[in-house]
Amino acid sequence: MAKKGEKQNRKTRAASRVNQVVSKLNNPTTKAHLNTFLIKYILCEISSKEMIVGYKSDIGRPVDYEKVKMTLTDIRCATNHYSLGLAENLLKRLFSSDKVNGCRSAKKLRDSIVHSITVGNISEVDNSYTRLISDMDKFLNAVTS
Repeated sequence: MAKKGEKQNRKTRAASRVNQVVSKLNNPTTKAHLNTFLIKYILCEISSKEMIVGYKSDIGRPVDYEKVKMTLTDIRCATNHYSLGLAENLLKRLFSSDKVNGCRSAKKLRDSIVHSITVGNISEVDNSYTRLISDMDKFLNAVTS
């Protein structure tokens, strides 16, 4: 059982983390960047999953949308199947599990924000905002045009 001092220390740390994130998000531009990033990534994820479902169905390996695993390999195959003409490096910058050119992919940033939001994660989105949005717009434009 945790001692009273340990409990208070953990509570203080939790409050500190929350306050740091809230403070960072008090900047309207930063908050808008984070919201736009998350919404655009969700749109990329929705379209990727739909394309993977279609691709897998077309090759005789149907999968339910809810059970789709978004692997870079499957995304690459689906985007090629639908002739979207997207560069490999763009797909990696969006969906890779590894760093690309020293930066986390949009997928990894989204995972970090959703599962363990920190001031550092928010700053990374804020600092890479133009590139991230440009990459996601290219992907979404290819899907929707």
